[in-house]
Amino acid sequence: MTMTALTPERIDEIERGCEGVTAGPWHAEPKVGRGAWIKGAAEEWTAVACGFDGTSAAANAAHIARCDPDTIRALIAAARANAKLVEALTDIANTFDHTWRRGSLELRIGDQARAALEAAGVKP
Repeated sequence: MTMTALTPERIDEIERGCEGVTAGPWHAEPKVGRGAWIKGAAEEWTAVACGFDGTSAAANAAHIARCDPDTIRALIAAARANAKLVEALTDIANTFDHTWRRGSLELRIGDQARAALEAAGVKP
């Protein structure tokens, strides 16, 4: 499976996709037809088609129901916060090569930032 890069542009696109979308709650009702049910502000329910066989339809419906606009917005906020953290750590790793000493303790700040980035799968 190929994963699409979560670039700032892609995050903005996904966020724009939340505009005008029916607010939740969204629910999957696998025993009623083949789809997710989205409840609108006027208390009406709309079925969303999700597949042709029962197994994939139920899985698709459950996935769609988990992706309501508030959930997507929360994921976007987390992704943006993580991007800022990675940017800050990368800056530290690349520009701040300082050794902090107190007694017998020695800490190389740049090395620590690089190690944190590498542990997170980011190449500084």
